[in-house]
Amino acid sequence: MQKVFEATVEKHGKWWVGWVDEVPGACSQGRTLKELLENLEEAVTMVIEAKNELKETSIQMPPFKRYKRKIVVGKRHTLYLNPNNGQVSPIPRHQEINNFLVIRICSVELSIPLPKKKS
Repeated sequence: MQKVFEATVEKHGKWWVGWVDEVPGACSQGRTLKELLENLEEAVTMVIEAKNELKETSIQMPPFKRYKRKIVVGKRHTLYLNPNNGQVSPIPRHQEINNFLVIRICSVELSIPLPKKKS
């Protein structure tokens, strides 16, 4: 039996951006709604598989400076891990990523603080 997830989808400029709240870290973008939904399906699968693998292997995190953050490469995404808190998020491999999605991935999905604006 397949699990069905509900996605939040928004149009930002020329990009469709979406995420799945039930699967923290699962977000993506696409130039069309169809492309976004295909990308989200891959993103959800990658996050679930990565979290299951991390849980099963009880991986101990090496020091931040030496840790390679990229852990899995999919068809359209590269999965990154924040070694400080163990959160994972797939990053779309497009030549450009919508700024809204960048902020969401960094601040919401990976808990990376955004840089402070210079005065």
